[in-house]
This record gives sequence, structure tokens and C-alpha cells, in this order.
Amino acid sequence: MFSRFTSQFTSPGKLRHKGIMGMNQRNHSFIGRYNDRSKYPLVDDKLKTKIIAEQAGCTVPKLIGVISNQAEVKRIHKMVKDWQDS
Repeated sequence: MFSRFTSQFTSPGKLRHKGIMGMNQRNHSFIGRYNDRSKYPLVDDKLKTKIIAEQAGCTVPKLIGVISNQAEVKRIHKMVKDWQDS
């Protein structure tokens, strides 16, 4: 089942070439550069940022699920089993 998803993965280099930033670049070049330190709890939390962006009228990807801590990663297969890429 998981192999169905792995064929859709790509390399970090290919993503970077398409202008997609990795987490380190996001944290250093984007979050740190454009946000006051007091805003970090909001802008460094992807779920909070998504909610703020939706409330502001931004188009955001559909939420498939939330992983709040490392122990919950084992639930990822259940979370995506019925997900249809559309």
C-alpha cells in the first residue's frame, strides 16, 4: 500500500529547482526574515498559519489530517488510506 505513495515522491533538489522551499529555508529565509520574534508561535505552527490564512481569504490546500507529535506518526497510513488526490 505505501509503495503506491512513494512513486509520487521526488528529490529535494527537484523541488528546490521548482521554487519549493525546504523546512530549513522556510525557517531561516522566510519566517525569521519577515516576522517579529513575538509572532513565532503563530507563524511557526503550520496548522495555526493555515487557519489564519483561511480566515484572511487565502486559498490553502485541503487538510488531510493533523500529526501533533512524533508518536502520532504511526497513524499516517490510516489518515491517508481513503484520501483521493484531486
